[in-house]
Formats: sequence, structure tokens, C-alpha cells
Amino acid sequence: MKASTKKKSVTKTIFAICFALSIFIGNSLSAFAAICDRAPDGVHHFEAHMQENEGILRHLGPHKYVYGYDAQRNPIYKYDCQVTTFSRYCNYVCKHCGTKQDGTRHEHLISTNHSIDHN
Repeated sequence: MKASTKKKSVTKTIFAICFALSIFIGNSLSAFAAICDRAPDGVHHFEAHMQENEGILRHLGPHKYVYGYDAQRNPIYKYDCQVTTFSRYCNYVCKHCGTKQDGTRHEHLISTNHSIDHN
């Protein structure tokens, strides 16, 4: 096989892959542009958040913090503060009609709690 023929074959393969990817990306992007009767331009705008009642509580365990200083001004550390976080699940919805966008469930951090007030 000549070098020029091999180069043409590789070029065609790369072009075919790029073409297939562009079609896939174009179809994926246009799938979100479904018809919305309430929007001025007629398509959904998935820009608003809708919180679910469900959330998640995570126990992150203990962490080290500065408890105080000794006589030589060296920090004294303790490792007895338990940290927990609470997050609420959310989805993107159309800001005009409230239609939920599939596959957009994500978390929003609501609070971080420490068992000891060490601030």
C-alpha cells in the first residue's frame, strides 16, 4: 500500500468520524428544543429550578480544627467535631410552562452543620 493511499484512507476515516459526531451533537441539541405553547419563541427554556421534597443527608465524619494555643503560641488541634451536610434534589424546568427536563436531577447544598461551634 502506497503512503499516499494510506494517508487518504486515514483522512477519510477521520472525516467520517467527525461527520458522524456532528450529526449526533446536532440531533442531541435539537432534541431539547421541544415545542412550548407558553414561550414567546415557541420552544422550552430549561433555565428554572424545581426543588423536590427529597434530599440527602451526608455524614462527613470528624475534622480537625484549632482548639486554642499553648504558651509558646503553637496551635492546639482537636478532632472531635462531626460534620454533616444536607442537600436537596432539584430538576431543571421550563421557565414558561414548568415542564421538567429529563435527566437533569442534581443536588443543591442547603446546609453544612458542625457538632461543635469552633468558629
